[in-house]
Amino acid sequence: MSIDCTKLTRQYLERLTTRELLVLADSMALDVPAGLDRIFIIEELISLGQEPPFTDDLTEDEIEKTTLIQNDNSKAVALPTQYNITFIHIMIRDPLWVFVFWEVKSHDREILEKNPSFDGYYLKVTPLPLLSEEDVFTVTVGAADNAWYLSFPPEQGTFQVALCAHCGQEEVILIVSDPFTLPNLFDPAHIHNNNPLIQLSGSGFMPILHKVDRVPRRTRSGNTQ
Repeated sequence: MSIDCTKLTRQYLERLTTRELLVLADSMALDVPAGLDRIFIIEELISLGQEPPFTDDLTEDEIEKTTLIQNDNSKAVALPTQYNITFIHIMIRDPLWVFVFWEVKSHDREILEKNPSFDGYYLKVTPLPLLSEEDVFTVTVGAADNAWYLSFPPEQGTFQVALCAHCGQEEVILIVSDPFTLPNLFDPAHIHNNNPLIQLSGSGFMPILHKVDRVPRRTRSGNTQ
């Protein structure tokens, strides 16, 4: 499939369906994680369209045309700090820590925060399957926060993280993450079966200190206090 990089403008890409965006990304050898929001696919395609292609098999005329396209796209475009969509994503850092980032639509935030009973946001971590409400824990986050690191127990488990709001006695669930599973660091078999997460974390080569509190912390960004 031949791709005309001059078409990779935001206006053009936003007219495509999500399926068409995925087909286009696949034709450009762009690896798109499952479930990635279309706005991020569009940003990746725009960035890819601005990069110079491999020129080993191009003619001089094609190289010159590519150079002109790059010059047309040379102006830096600032990415928005928000996309006005509601989402929550989980990135596993190692067997004990995950990185959570989220956003809430401006309209929904405005309605919530103007409610007289609104009392802030929090992340709610729920093990799956849920055997006892005592296993659920919450972390209060600021209204301006959009990302936190969360710590987890060293036992294997599957979890979900929800972004919620306090409104009086009511719990308002705004968005829930996909389930994710962390390995059990107490089981040495996980170290010897080439579990990639443990291998990358280096846990197999370092002593593990148990029963040490690991408090959650927010990221250092312009959107946190």
